[in-house]
Amino acid sequence: MYRNVIVPFDGEVETRAVLTPASDLAWRCGAKLVVVSTNAVDDQNVKMALKTQAIAKSGGETDFWVDLERPLDQALVEAARHRPASIICVTSRHRQHGRKKRDTPLPAAVITDALVPVLVIGPEVDVTAGLPMTDVFLAIDPSPTAYRAARLAAEWAKRFRLGVHLVAVIPPDADEHDATEPHRALLSEVAKLAPEATLGVLHTDDPAESFVGLVDDQLNSVLLLASAAGSGPLGGALDEIVRSTHRPVLIAPSGA
Repeated sequence: MYRNVIVPFDGEVETRAVLTPASDLAWRCGAKLVVVSTNAVDDQNVKMALKTQAIAKSGGETDFWVDLERPLDQALVEAARHRPASIICVTSRHRQHGRKKRDTPLPAAVITDALVPVLVIGPEVDVTAGLPMTDVFLAIDPSPTAYRAARLAAEWAKRFRLGVHLVAVIPPDADEHDATEPHRALLSEVAKLAPEATLGVLHTDDPAESFVGLVDDQLNSVLLLASAAGSGPLGGALDEIVRSTHRPVLIAPSGA
């Protein structure tokens, strides 16, 4: 499925947090872990420590990609362009400053420009167990981006043996039958790869908060977004979702 799992490294503890789930994903795919840095990793002790940690967690090969011409987020996108069958893994972790915490910003170029899927590990996600997964949840609407994301959900389900749950997010007073009927054909397509796929309805006037609550109640689940842009029922709510959810967030590329 993936041949390269691409992760950033800038020397900060927060970016190391993504190594565990990314290495788990690489192990599941038999993929290479590609550590991207915008600083030459000349310290052999640091390089060896990173490589040993990654290999111990993934059981696979680890490469270092050094890009001295671009910011880290753009370097990740560039690395993905040159590595076939890639997925990018990034993290947004709390930084501790005395008694205050703040979120490290998500890498902008990765979110807006990546042509490959992006897996985001938010500050509330427990990374100690790697990337345990049993189900993937996708909020859908009739948009083309949601349909492309559904195909990605089906591919993950087949490769990782996950349950797939398509969720139509609708206003509290909307008719449930009218909301789900346009998605029956999509459910049939997903079921070709994931026979146990389901289609449900979430009545809410706060799509982001309600969907996060739904997924967080399901242990070892992954929240899939059709895109990070404004399309889809959760469009434009990426930062809010990543900050609040206890689950990994998978973002489908707009052209997936």
